[in-house]
This record gives sequence, structure tokens and C-alpha cells, in this order.
Amino acid sequence: MSQAWAYSLGSVVIISLLSLIGLSVIALHERLLHRLIPAMMSLAVGAMLGDAFLHLLPELYDKPHSDNRIALSILGGLILFYLLELAVRRHHTHRHPPAHDVELHTAHDLPASDHRVAPVGYVSLIAGSLHNVMDGVLIAASYMTSFKVGLATTIAILLHEVPHEIGGFGVLLHAGFTRAKALFFNFLTGCLSLAGVVASLLLGGLVEDLPSLTLPLTTGGFIYIAASSLLPELAKRTRLREIIVQLVGITLGVLVMLLLTFIE
Repeated sequence: MSQAWAYSLGSVVIISLLSLIGLSVIALHERLLHRLIPAMMSLAVGAMLGDAFLHLLPELYDKPHSDNRIALSILGGLILFYLLELAVRRHHTHRHPPAHDVELHTAHDLPASDHRVAPVGYVSLIAGSLHNVMDGVLIAASYMTSFKVGLATTIAILLHEVPHEIGGFGVLLHAGFTRAKALFFNFLTGCLSLAGVVASLLLGGLVEDLPSLTLPLTTGGFIYIAASSLLPELAKRTRLREIIVQLVGITLGVLVMLLLTFIE
């Protein structure tokens, strides 16, 4: 259990720092956003689906539970993430698209101050906070299963988190935050993954079979996010060059997950 604490806490710290570094670079070079997002989204799709089908599902079916229970638990994860997305969307007005659809403004379009921040900025922070707490829970539950599953889940979340944080950063700028405050609040919400890790590990000490309860939700969540959010966004880009980038990115993401299956 002590190793699970060390690996889980270390993983969320690394993810938070890498997200901050990436956003800092983009804040200085805004045009990089439009070039990086399709490739990062493609990697995220491959990593999340690869993790679900190559790591989480085999791990679940190795446990002494009925196939129907596992299948229903995964479907429950899909429905849970669907309901979470609906809850977040209900707080958004029709004037403000979701985070991954927001385009980053050019430098001269950005507001000089955030004295008049649009409500969507604060809603985005709340949604991002909940999302990062869930990431911490998923990482901790995976490391309680095994180091291999935990590492695979961490990489999948990292590859998904980068485009997610970029989208959230764009929403905050669009809503009226200054670049400095947008970076600060994005980093602050990212650190809430630590809360998810601590809560999950403490609960894991009380519930002996916690990973078998949470991993199906992780599997369903990864499949839902990749299939319902990321892939539809990629499908909007239909140029040959964009399609090639998507296929390469998805393939690389799956290959990374495949290589991790050889780590004991």
C-alpha cells in the first residue's frame, strides 16, 4: 500500500507539472495550439482505448467475478460519465461552446484584465476541478491493482490531460481571465488530483476490493471519453494530411499501451 501511495502521488504531481509547463509554452506561442491539439487528441484516443482494452479489461476478467457483473459495471461507467457530461453541459449557455471547441484568441483579442469574467469561466473551473479529482481516483485505484496498470492509466490520463488543459486554458482566456490568472487557476485545479488520490487510497484501506469496484468505471469512462468526445472532434478534420496525423497519433497511443503490457 505504501508503494501505491508513492506511485499515485508522484504520478499526479508529474501530470500537474507537465500540464503547467505545456500551457506556459502555449501562452507564449498561441499559434502552437491549433497545430498541437489534433495530434494530442489522436494520441489520447489511442492511449485511452488501448488502456481500456489491453490493460483494464484483461485485469478485470482475471478477477473472480461473473462476466455479467463486469459487463454491467463497465456499462455503468459509461452511463455515469454520460450523466456527468450532461450535468456540466446544463451549466453552459448556448453562447459558449464546450472547452474542446473553443478557439484561442489571438494576442490582440485577449482582454487586458479579468474584472468582468464571464460565468462560463467559473463553470469551466468547477468542471475541471471535478475532472481532476476523478483522475486522481482513477490513478490511485489503478496503482492499487498493480504497477503496470497504474503506469498505463497514468500515461493515458497524461495524454488526455494535455489537450483537455489546453481547451480549459482557452475557455478561461475567452471568458476574460488574464494569461497569468488562467495559468494559475488551471494549475490549481490540476493539483486537486491529489485530493482524489488521497481519498481513493484512504477508502482503499477500508474497502478490501475497491479496485474491482472502480476499475470498471475507469474502463467505461475511458471508452466514453474517447468515443463520445475526442473521436467526434477528430472526425471534423477531413483533409488527407489531418487524417494521416490522426491515424499515426492513434496508432502510437495504442502501441505505447501495447508495449506497457510487457512491463511486469
